Amino acid sequence: MMKKNAYEIGTEIYNGLAKGKDPRNMSSEELNNMGHIDTPLLKVIRSKCIDCCGGEQNEVRMCTAVGCQLWPYRMNKNPFRKRSLTDEQRKELADRLSRSRSRN
Repeated sequence: MMKKNAYEIGTEIYNGLAKGKDPRNMSSEELNNMGHIDTPLLKVIRSKCIDCCGGEQNEVRMCTAVGCQLWPYRMNKNPFRKRSLTDEQRKELADRLSRSRSRN
């Protein structure tokens, strides 16, 4: 039996026409076989922004498409989620970063 390609896995016939399957009703195995891997949404958005900017990461930073729904998230951060850290938490994060940098 031949292995199905991504198009065959991800589409179905509806009223005589091909339509994309609902990914909510697909298994992780099917999605993986199509080449999709479980990726954090901010990374997915960043990847789409890089694609939109012709593969140039610097262009993403300079993007002027401010009406785009993805624009606020293009730097791989959610600007609406601000972290409130205590001084102790800040010190712990700084120490962890320092330890990580010293290993490299």
